[in-house]
Amino acid sequence: MPARRRHSEDQEERRPRSSRSSNTGFPVGPALGVAALIGLAYFGTQAISVQPAPEPEPAPAYVPFADLKEEAPDPTKRSGLRWVDNAPAGLAESSSVFAAARLLAAQGDQQLVAARKADSEGNASAARDLRKQAHASFNQAFEDTAMWEMEIEGQYTDRDRQVEKIKKERSRWMQKIIALHKTTGR
Repeated sequence: MPARRRHSEDQEERRPRSSRSSNTGFPVGPALGVAALIGLAYFGTQAISVQPAPEPEPAPAYVPFADLKEEAPDPTKRSGLRWVDNAPAGLAESSSVFAAARLLAAQGDQQLVAARKADSEGNASAARDLRKQAHASFNQAFEDTAMWEMEIEGQYTDRDRQVEKIKKERSRWMQKIIALHKTTGR
């Protein structure tokens, strides 16, 4: 292939190639980058080597009711102990309310005996009236002593022998009220 001839016009427009060795000055860009890295490393080590501020002491844990005085355990609630004697002797006899209720219950028992006798004689209407009167007597005795029972139970506990005896007597009255309610109607 034949070599191309270059026109003289092309050569005039071109500038002469500059020598690469003419730009041999100090490289400022890379030097600034290295200086920045050194500064970053210095400040990074300063941040790491700084002792952290001591943490404040934690507040003591909240303990509810810590300011209340400890109570001694209730001696009546010891395991294995069934009955106690906290109430004074003669508790049932000392209450006028319970004494009156016992009289009403005894009157109700007498009315039940009379009702059974009237039934055996064939007098059904008299027996029904006597049962209603007995029901009213037992009911009155039970209602009159309800508050008193709650008071002595709170005062002497339900594990007291005398309180338990009173509760059993009142429970018998309630059983009779239930039985009479079924037989007398409303």
